[in-house]
Amino acid sequence: MALWEFNNLNKYNHLRKRIVYSEGSLKINKKLGPIQNVKRFTYEYNHPLIPPMLWIHNGKKYIMPIWKEVHPNTVLSDIIWKKPTPKPKVKITSHKFKSSSSNITYTTKKYAYPDGTVKFTCSCPGVTRSKDGSCKHIKSLLKK
Repeated sequence: MALWEFNNLNKYNHLRKRIVYSEGSLKINKKLGPIQNVKRFTYEYNHPLIPPMLWIHNGKKYIMPIWKEVHPNTVLSDIIWKKPTPKPKVKITSHKFKSSSSNITYTTKKYAYPDGTVKFTCSCPGVTRSKDGSCKHIKSLLKK
């Protein structure tokens, strides 16, 4: 029913960790030495698309497709599937500005993130010249 991580001291006073299986609650034999820690054990599985599977090969049980060997009594509920969080969708709007000194067209982009933050970029050289990173094109968009 459940896997447990069991830590105790052996007869040489070294900490020993084992994963044990128990039907229902964990019953501990007092002959094993002083107990340090007992907690519920789960395996972590990281994959963006494929859910975890259990496969028995040559008498051993594995989490597939990563071929991680697990305890023989492991069930799928003992595996935590950690899916990566999707990237937030960003709304991008672009504006074109004509240069006042030549025939070059500069593109200014506004990035609006779902959490409410807004960032601007511009392709003109004024962005690198200013201390705060905002050129006259970005400032005109901020006024709107």
